[in-house]
Amino acid sequence: MIIPAYNCGAFIRRALDSVLAQSDETVEVIVVDDGSTDDTPSILGAYNSRIRLIQQSNQGVAMARNRGIAVARGRWLAFLDADDVWHANKIKNQLRAESQFPDAGLIFTDFRLVDEEECCLVDAAAKSYYGVFRRHDLEWSDIFGQMVTTSDDAVMYYGNCFKSLFLGNFIKTSTVMIRRDCIQNTGAFDASLTTEEDYDLWLKVSLEQPMAYLNMPLVDVRRRPGQLTSLGNAALVAENSARVVTRIADVAGKRLGESVVRQRLSVIYRHLARVRLLAGNHALARQAAQQSLEFKNMDLALFGIMVWSYFPEVLTRWLADGFRATRRLVSMAHGGS
Repeated sequence: MIIPAYNCGAFIRRALDSVLAQSDETVEVIVVDDGSTDDTPSILGAYNSRIRLIQQSNQGVAMARNRGIAVARGRWLAFLDADDVWHANKIKNQLRAESQFPDAGLIFTDFRLVDEEECCLVDAAAKSYYGVFRRHDLEWSDIFGQMVTTSDDAVMYYGNCFKSLFLGNFIKTSTVMIRRDCIQNTGAFDASLTTEEDYDLWLKVSLEQPMAYLNMPLVDVRRRPGQLTSLGNAALVAENSARVVTRIADVAGKRLGESVVRQRLSVIYRHLARVRLLAGNHALARQAAQQSLEFKNMDLALFGIMVWSYFPEVLTRWLADGFRATRRLVSMAHGGS
C-alpha cells in the first residue's frame, strides 16, 4: 500500500499505525515523503524497517503515488491519504470481496467522515458526500449489476460502472484496492492534474474492468477546517473535473450515446462557470458558460451567470464574502443549539 506524505506530522502516525494493524494480513507499506518541511521525516524514520520510505522533492500527490506504484511488489495496490485512517479489517474484507468477484479490477468501500479528533461526523458517508447520487437519484443497485449479501449482512456490489462514474465520481481514494495489471494497462495517475487525478484514473479503469463495492465504512476520512474549501480551490477542482470529462467524452459518446455526454458536459461547464463567478473571475466564468451553451440551450441558471458576469468583480467578492460569513454564523448557531 502507498501513502503520499507532505507536511502531515500531526496525522501520519495514526495513518501508519492503522495500516500496520491490519488483521490477518501482511501489507507492504510504502511511504513517499513528498518534500515535507515539518516533523514528518523524523516521525517516518522512527518506523525503521516496518515501512519502505522514499523521499523526493515536492512534486505533488500524483507523482508521489506514482513513485510508490513503481516500486511496489504486490499484485494488489492500495492507497491511503496521510490524514485518513484504515479500519483494522479493511484489507481482509476487500480480499473477501475479491474471492466473491475475482474478475474485479478495483474494489472500494464506503467510509466515515470524521473531524480532527476522529469523532464521527457522518457514518457510511459516500452517498451524502458525492453529489452524483443526489443529482441523478442514484442508488448503489443502479450502478452495479450484481449484489450479494454476506453472512454478516454486508452487501457487495459488482459490475461495469463506467456510465454512472462518467456522471460523477463516487470512489474515495483511501478506500481503493486495485490490481497492479489494471494500472499497467491504463497508466498511473496523471501528474499534470493537480486535483481529480484519482477520478481520471478510475474512469480509465472502469472502461476496461468491472469493479466491486463493499458497503461497509472501512476508512475514516478526516475533514479539516479549510481543507479544499476556498473558492480558489473549488475553481481548481471544477477546472480539472471539466478537463477529465472533456478528454474522455469521445470514448464515452461511443459507449453511452451523444445525449448523455452532451448533458454531462453542459452540467460540468455550468458548474465551472458558477464557481469561477463566485471566485471573482468574471471573464473566465463567461467563457465556461459559453462552453456549456455548446451542449445545451440557454436556461435560467446559465442566463443568471451570464448577466452576473457583467457586474463589477468587487461586487461579486463582496457578495461571496457575505455568503461565507452567513454560512459560518448559521453553522455556529446550529452548533450551540
